[in-house]
Amino acid sequence: MTASAPSITDWLLVALTGLYFVATAIYVCVTASTLKQIKRQADIAERALTHLERPWVLVEPANEPTGIANTPEELDSNTPLDETVLITVQFEVRVRGRSPAWILTDGIAAVWVPFPPPKNRAFPPQHETEDLPTTAILPRKRGHEGMRLVKLDPEQRQAILESRGAVMLYGLIRYRDSFENIHETSFCSLYLRPSLPTQWTPHGDYEGATGWDQSEWTLIDGPREYFRQT
Repeated sequence: MTASAPSITDWLLVALTGLYFVATAIYVCVTASTLKQIKRQADIAERALTHLERPWVLVEPANEPTGIANTPEELDSNTPLDETVLITVQFEVRVRGRSPAWILTDGIAAVWVPFPPPKNRAFPPQHETEDLPTTAILPRKRGHEGMRLVKLDPEQRQAILESRGAVMLYGLIRYRDSFENIHETSFCSLYLRPSLPTQWTPHGDYEGATGWDQSEWTLIDGPREYFRQT
């Protein structure tokens, strides 16, 4: 017996089966693409929420530096008291944003530097914070103060008076947010104390200048290379 030719019904069945597989493949591709888009949008929304709610730790100078003289416990035993001045530099740590921050480690120092200052000085080593709280720091609350000491010898003080030197307060703080994300903030402030003329001459020059005790501190931001927020 010879096989009968396929009927129109058979051809239609084959065609419909092929269309079904094509439609299924298209549906799978569209579904996978949709799921990827949904996941991408969810990730974007989560990052936006985290960015919106996260804290931002800021470090700001507090008050002007103050001198401490005749403090043997703070000076090297072989340094005459009349040759070294101790300067106290205070700073304040605040939190901006909508959620608290927990400080993990910090590396903050006050040092004498030539002026203009170097732009690539390494940050002080990180260590467990000593004068800053390890509990949650709430946003929009009063800042927490810290202090650093820096020794200035007569040559360094003279360089500051001649605008060839400055006291630099700089550092880096590592902290976490409520989402367990780790962030860093770094900063740099420069304290200048330029000598000012005490008397002008008819020729436009000046005679005499203020000394250390008569001059005043001026605060400016350090190089932008020291500022970072992550």
